[in-house]
Amino acid sequence: MSHLRENLQYLRAQRGMSQAQLAARLDVSRQSVAKWEAEKSYPEMEKLIKICEIFGCSMDGLVRGDLAAPMSDAVEEGTERVDIVSEPPTLETSRSKPETTALVEGCAWADYDTFMMARARTLALAAFLPAIGFSAEFFTEAVQADLTGEINQLGPILLTVCIAFSVALGVAAHRARTAFITNNESVVDPGCGAEAVCGQRKRSVYLSLSLVVAIALASSLIPGLDGRSAYASAAYWLAIAIATGLTVNSWVRASALDTDRYNKAAKRFLAKKDSGGGRET
Repeated sequence: MSHLRENLQYLRAQRGMSQAQLAARLDVSRQSVAKWEAEKSYPEMEKLIKICEIFGCSMDGLVRGDLAAPMSDAVEEGTERVDIVSEPPTLETSRSKPETTALVEGCAWADYDTFMMARARTLALAAFLPAIGFSAEFFTEAVQADLTGEINQLGPILLTVCIAFSVALGVAAHRARTAFITNNESVVDPGCGAEAVCGQRKRSVYLSLSLVVAIALASSLIPGLDGRSAYASAAYWLAIAIATGLTVNSWVRASALDTDRYNKAAKRFLAKKDSGGGRET
């Protein structure tokens, strides 16, 4: 009788390893690991051998033994109990073995992509805020001029607040990336299916850039942008804000697929950090 399902779940729990993380080290999809643990499919011999190497157990113990059972219970029931002798890899030990760095420190693609999508939204908002600040300034001045005939400092204050929030978001995004790189020295390649996703995200970049160019060209056709109409200027800067935010979001999402670039940047950053070189470039 096979105990592969229970043993896989137990071994992952012992290491604090998710299905996605195990899948990344086995070079398979997370769904494959899920199917193994649901007994809907069975791993190939090559994958079984690699699982044994990762968790430090024998093939017989992985497939037929009950690794989660106490030793005494295993003896009484006549099943094999195999202790896990290998220690979980640490950052120091993984760096001392360059040949296994990608396996030990490799972040699962799903986790990396989730982080990059959140980073894309943060940077998009940071790019959106300054332009929306200009829009708010023009709109506020136009309303004040219509209602009271006087313009106070509310517009410049709104612009300053938007720029301050934009800077804060940029700093937060930089710190989040630094922390992510520190905890994830490398990222596994997205594998099959990445080309379709890459094409889709690149098309979104081109569409966003086209929108920015169209808005810039339209400025000569929209009356009032020469300073005589604050409402038109407010609408113009609102369009610029939306187009800029969409462009930055799509650009970061597309760049997330370049795992080689991330791995090289992470390697340089960690080398500088280990040598006390200071900040990330």
